[in-house]
Amino acid sequence: MAIKILFLIVCFIAIIITPVPLRWLTNPMNVPAICLICWITIFNTISFINALIWGGNDDQFETSWKGAIFCDIEIKFIIASSAGMMAATTAMSRNLARVMEQTGPLYKTKSVRRRELIQDLLICFWPPIYLMSVHYIVQPNRYYIVRYVGCTPSVDNSWPTIPLIYIWPPIIGFAAAYYASRSIYLVRNYQKKFSEDVNSSISGASKSRFMRLFIISTFMVSINFPIVLYIFYHNLKYPMIPYSWHLVHTQGWGYIPYIKNDSIQFDHWIPAFAGIVCFIFFGTGREATQIYKRWFEAVGLGAYFPDLLLRKKALIKTGGGSSMGSWVSRKLFSSFSTS
Repeated sequence: MAIKILFLIVCFIAIIITPVPLRWLTNPMNVPAICLICWITIFNTISFINALIWGGNDDQFETSWKGAIFCDIEIKFIIASSAGMMAATTAMSRNLARVMEQTGPLYKTKSVRRRELIQDLLICFWPPIYLMSVHYIVQPNRYYIVRYVGCTPSVDNSWPTIPLIYIWPPIIGFAAAYYASRSIYLVRNYQKKFSEDVNSSISGASKSRFMRLFIISTFMVSINFPIVLYIFYHNLKYPMIPYSWHLVHTQGWGYIPYIKNDSIQFDHWIPAFAGIVCFIFFGTGREATQIYKRWFEAVGLGAYFPDLLLRKKALIKTGGGSSMGSWVSRKLFSSFSTS
């Protein structure tokens, strides 16, 4: 039960603080980062609820709720959020690489901004929608119920599962890794130019803002890409069986297996900690601090947090930031410039 309590605490903290930077990310609009925050929050909320419902001891778990209708809907969001996190990271890394490849100031017309917005939306939402849609083709039963994890999507171990489901997370991961590597290369080789003039098509803001996005995207790729490769390899180890629509969707469709588990899979811990990391870098900077100040003032609590006002004056005077995210961004950027 200790692992359940720890998991619930981490998930709860992530659920509360991860959405906080959304206001900072909406001005200017940063679709990939917003989608990443939303997908992480959705996944962590599902994990938190499921751990509460199906995190009891052996006797409680075996007689627990079967999750009718609730799990049927929830597994689709699990599939979508899992794919959405990597897709949003890909879009973010792609935009950062494009920022570094720009030469000189660039005025973007309304049509260009609209086209870029459509591209971001397609990258962030097409993979989740696609995987949710085709999952039914290879769904042998409604779902599994796993201890601590709760509702879990089921997938038929037949050859169509590879091109329909298994292959797409690695493809998205390779794209994200390519753009992240490209961004790292460009930051290292064009640091001087970047320091003098950042013409950001995704944020239009400072070097610190760019570096926060850069660190988060690199962090997400470095964590998720090896995991999707491992899962892909693990899934291919099992022998594939012939596919039959009739057998998949009639025989045993209503059977809901209960799977006892003494631990929580690592792929459920990662989004929880990723949400906390996102808050550290997105939600503790100079711009975010001013948003919090306005929130406190709006509800009449500004007088109880005078440090925020003092910090605002200091930041305006020095032009810097004092948060952990700002400190890490500056340290990382300085390491690139001296390497």
